[in-house]
Amino acid sequence: MTILSSDLITVTESQLENHWSNRGAVKTAKKTHKSVRHALDQYDWPDWVRYKPFLQGSYKNHTNIHGDSDVDTVIRLDSVWRRDLSSLTEAQKRNYKQDHSSALNSLDDFREHVKKALRAHYDEDTILADDHVTQKDKCIAVETPYLDADVVVCQEYRLYYSIDKSDPEGYDYISGITFDTQSGNRIINFPRQHYQNGTDKHQSTNQRFKPMVRCFKNARTHLVEKREIPEDLAPSYFIECLVYNAPDGCFKQSYRDSSEAIINYLQDSRLREMNTQDGMLRMFGNEETQWSTQKAERTLKAWNKLLS
Repeated sequence: MTILSSDLITVTESQLENHWSNRGAVKTAKKTHKSVRHALDQYDWPDWVRYKPFLQGSYKNHTNIHGDSDVDTVIRLDSVWRRDLSSLTEAQKRNYKQDHSSALNSLDDFREHVKKALRAHYDEDTILADDHVTQKDKCIAVETPYLDADVVVCQEYRLYYSIDKSDPEGYDYISGITFDTQSGNRIINFPRQHYQNGTDKHQSTNQRFKPMVRCFKNARTHLVEKREIPEDLAPSYFIECLVYNAPDGCFKQSYRDSSEAIINYLQDSRLREMNTQDGMLRMFGNEETQWSTQKAERTLKAWNKLLS
């Protein structure tokens, strides 16, 4: 469907500052996360399980907007982890393997326990009726009395690196998360680094980074509603990573000036060389967990049209 340019709003400084830069629901997201944690706390876990639940995504990063619904909750298994030793010396690899044994339990075992815990609380309790816990490709979808939750069941991922190549014990690791989707794709990311980098960026841009992410997310929502772009063109995660890659100098006093500076910088940049906000992974490529430069360029063009 082709629409007239008059169907698009005129993006004013007031629209950006008083509406699009604002956060969405906060209290209900916290209640949702607390509800999931409560469900897990009621479960009789096996002795081998050690886990940590935490928020992830826009609610955790303070970049959620009005209309955001699903709350991303991570349930990370810490008693069994996956590791990457490829950056270690052969002596360091041998030393690591001498100190660590193979796990007897798996992430699949843990996921089944998580589903049992959630179903015992949400399906069999009087809080909700019927089946409100559903396994999806990347997460377990849970309908809570507050907001819906996307529960990501994962395990710790350790990316080892050498501190001193001459020392068999001279290595350390960066901690992330990993899991396999139901369709067989392996996902690896680093939420702690993502959050910390976003917080640092927010401070170094005079508290402009997160409001600008919300502005661009709202611009995406408006463009989708007006059928200028398809709904799946620009996922929220990639919008946040894209804005993060703009230099601090692009975040100016005016929201419109900031928008224009960020768009101009990104349109003139080599997108394929950009990393995700955690600084660990390439944002663009052909993997399922990456974005395409063509989609990013189309998104930037649509955003630019709103401003002009």
